[in-house]
Amino acid sequence: NMKRDLIISITATIERLENEWWARRSPSDLITLEQQGLNPSHMRFYGEIYFMMKGVKPMVLFSGFTKKQAESYLHEVIIQSGLTSSVYPNILPNHEFAVGIIRSGHTPNFDLTDSIILFPTNHTSISLITHMLDSTENLEVTENDMAEMLGYPCVIPDSTQSCDSLEIAYVDERSGNILLSYGIEKIEFSTKKTQINQHFKTYQIASL
Repeated sequence: NMKRDLIISITATIERLENEWWARRSPSDLITLEQQGLNPSHMRFYGEIYFMMKGVKPMVLFSGFTKKQAESYLHEVIIQSGLTSSVYPNILPNHEFAVGIIRSGHTPNFDLTDSIILFPTNHTSISLITHMLDSTENLEVTENDMAEMLGYPCVIPDSTQSCDSLEIAYVDERSGNILLSYGIEKIEFSTKKTQINQHFKTYQIASL
């Protein structure tokens, strides 16, 4: 596992690079995201990257970007941070982490095309991750596989059209930024309380 001081240093660098990257976005870029129902102020990923480096989050999915934005963010934030210098398929043997862009894929609920994946090179689902990155034919990934790869304690149903859902978010008290969030059906909230609480405690301990 990476040393704590190095993790804190890289996280601070990523947070700074993210803020600078967002400050360079044009008003039309921000409007486009908002029209998709996204809130740019909630699209900060330094927290998820921190938890991945700490070993509690299996990987990070950066979604909501256009192709151009994804390429820009990948190079100007992730590569620039020094966390990894190789872009998939060039995974360097001495690197703990690799990064790539999904060219064509989706889950039953979400379009994954042009999403970035940052992952440890020893991830337990490495074969599925590389399959997602290699695919050019709109690969479908199940919500169950996605939840497992991302380390979520709950799986959203394959169709969220008819279900009443909640979003659970962990917030950075210092900045008010959302560090991590995931969805759950309201009906499952009471039955999955043990897993939800355990997930929260694991991340709370990792943040200390």
